[in-house]
Amino acid sequence: MSDDLTPLMQSLSDLMDEETVLLRGGTWPPQNEALADAKIRLTGALEATLAERDRTNPAWLDAVPADSPLGLAIDRLRRSALDNATLLSRQIELSQELLAEIAREAGRIGGQRQQTYQRGGQIRQRSGPTPVTLNTRL
Repeated sequence: MSDDLTPLMQSLSDLMDEETVLLRGGTWPPQNEALADAKIRLTGALEATLAERDRTNPAWLDAVPADSPLGLAIDRLRRSALDNATLLSRQIELSQELLAEIAREAGRIGGQRQQTYQRGGQIRQRSGPTPVTLNTRL
């Protein structure tokens, strides 16, 4: 019963553990896209396998012994996912805080009013924060 799920769960756990170690270390290597792509592929394969298993036997999970290879893989995946999600959430929060600070500083330096020249020759004034964009292809 666990032939198809156990290796998928172990591989996904390994990837999430690797990503978690990199995030804890404060480094984000150039291969981060490959890591994310692999995680997406494994998650998709796991979801498809779980959906098929649920269709054929909705109570299959209740029959999995906790100390079986599949039970251990499920527990490890749950722990890996929780650790990974915690660190990724913090990374996202830090990125949002950084962007908010950049926007605040841009507004302080550039002022809060903007002028746009319209088609009919009018100049329209607008108040609000200065828009901030990031070039991710440096």
